[in-house]
Amino acid sequence: MKRRAVARWPMRWGMPLAFCIALSPARAAGLSDPFGTADELPAPSAERVAVAGLPPCSYGGPRGPLTLLDTVRRALCFNPQTREAWANVEAHAAAVGLRQSAYLPTVNVSAGISQVNELDKYSGMPELNSSLHTLSNEESASLNWVLYDFGLRSANLHYERALLDAASASQDDAIQSVYLDAVQAYFAAEAAQATQGADTEAEQAAWQSFQAADAKAAAGVGSEADRLQARTAYAQATLNRIRSREDLRDAVGALAVVMGMRPDADLMLPKATESIPEGTQPSASVDQLIERAMHAHPKISAVRARLDAARDGISAARAGGRPSIAFTALGDRSDTPINRVSTKQEIDTSSIGLQLTIPLFEGFGRTYRVRQAEAEAEGREAELFAAQQQVAQDVWRSYMAVRRSSEDSQAVRLLLDSASQSFDLALGRYQSGVGGILELLKAQADLASARQQGVLARTRWRVARLQLAASLGQVDFTSLQDPSNSNASLVVSRAEAEGVPSQGTPPVAHPAAPSPNVPVITSISPSPVSGIYSPQVLTLIGSHFVEGARVTFRDKTHGLSYVGRVPITRAETRIQVKAKVGCNAEWTAEVVNPDAHSSGEVPFRVVGRCPAK
Repeated sequence: MKRRAVARWPMRWGMPLAFCIALSPARAAGLSDPFGTADELPAPSAERVAVAGLPPCSYGGPRGPLTLLDTVRRALCFNPQTREAWANVEAHAAAVGLRQSAYLPTVNVSAGISQVNELDKYSGMPELNSSLHTLSNEESASLNWVLYDFGLRSANLHYERALLDAASASQDDAIQSVYLDAVQAYFAAEAAQATQGADTEAEQAAWQSFQAADAKAAAGVGSEADRLQARTAYAQATLNRIRSREDLRDAVGALAVVMGMRPDADLMLPKATESIPEGTQPSASVDQLIERAMHAHPKISAVRARLDAARDGISAARAGGRPSIAFTALGDRSDTPINRVSTKQEIDTSSIGLQLTIPLFEGFGRTYRVRQAEAEAEGREAELFAAQQQVAQDVWRSYMAVRRSSEDSQAVRLLLDSASQSFDLALGRYQSGVGGILELLKAQADLASARQQGVLARTRWRVARLQLAASLGQVDFTSLQDPSNSNASLVVSRAEAEGVPSQGTPPVAHPAAPSPNVPVITSISPSPVSGIYSPQVLTLIGSHFVEGARVTFRDKTHGLSYVGRVPITRAETRIQVKAKVGCNAEWTAEVVNPDAHSSGEVPFRVVGRCPAK
């Protein structure tokens, strides 16, 4: 009895214990992460958006004008690149948990039941024939627990942790990449919108030139050649506006794709400011910025982590050829084993002990695994050097772009102001019969080019400063705030009107205004006005200037007024008036429509000493 009790001990106690252990993964599955690998994960894009103080990720199209912050938020939430990067991080975290599981025992439980039918026949001696019809049951449980393996599990765990660090850094790099793509797509759409506005203004200027040439030809004081040249320039300006409208739609479609939306989504962009920013130079030297990027850029961190993983892979490859010691236990119970059937019987088997495994020969496979791991580490070292070179080059280019865009902004402001004054002067000279059509068309083309340069200068400066921050490995949401953007908006979508102005009707802009009946003055050109004794042409830019509008100038310094001046030319957004405004004084301008609606007095300044008569 004592021997039987010892023989059945694993079945009475070991089998239930093994069964409970076998069930533990099912219970652990309810916890989803028994090793707590989620604690090692970086914050996903959605949480980083919340930490940055932005509204949480939400489905559906944006409501209202699309800001740069909202563009970046939606891109980080829904761009497939960030989602793929996060899934890769989770996969590597699961691999870390898999390597940790190697430190725990493995337990297997099996059970089976079979119908046994056995018939034994003896020829010539039928009295010895026998048969057996019964059920065969078998249950077994086994346990294997590696106690020591000379560093194999540790090397594998370090390898996976390094890959997790690399995946986390790669996620940061993906976030930065999506961040830059969203910023560039947004500014490209904004620049396309500003370009369309500039082309519209160029078309209006060409229309004014054509009207002036047409009027002179009709009056017999101008040539037909001048009229045709002006008409050709106007047609070219119209073609440019049509093309810029299509470029705007392409840019808005690309912006929608960056945010994880369909390219035909209807988006509303805020109306970009027309002012050219005062570019500022970086406060730190380029050497300091490159050194900062070497320590903070996620691209370098990712490659450095992959290099650490490759070095741990060498250790793992070497440790795989070393001995291991494992604790083993086995319990087996058979009721009429099918392979030993002669009569009904029960067999209980149990074992417990230590197992030593020594790899002796693997066909030189271990040698080549080590060489492969060493070669991979060499490749990662070269990749790290290349990443450092690339980041340094990106910092250098971004730094130079900021410096260049800052200098360009100053030059473009002067260029735009000079071109505007030149066009106003050329138009006045042509209308008064002093200048020629070629002079006017040249000034008109220079003004259109200057406006295009102004659009590029604004976009380049804004992109350059954000690219410089990103090249340092920084994603700063606060730098996306642009107080220069107004709340006025322009809807750009597939539902946008297709109308093209006819040749007999000047193009019409649609800026925001308090009322469709109230004229609005937004700027006066040139600014400031240079003082001279003779009359000069002043251009009032705004909206809702109607036929019959009159302009009043008031000298606040000397108490003089020029009431009800009749414009030389008029469009809905532009009025040109010739007036003798004198020298070095504070003035105001007021537009009054025939229905008595007034723009109110808008101040401007006349500067400089008057030249001697």
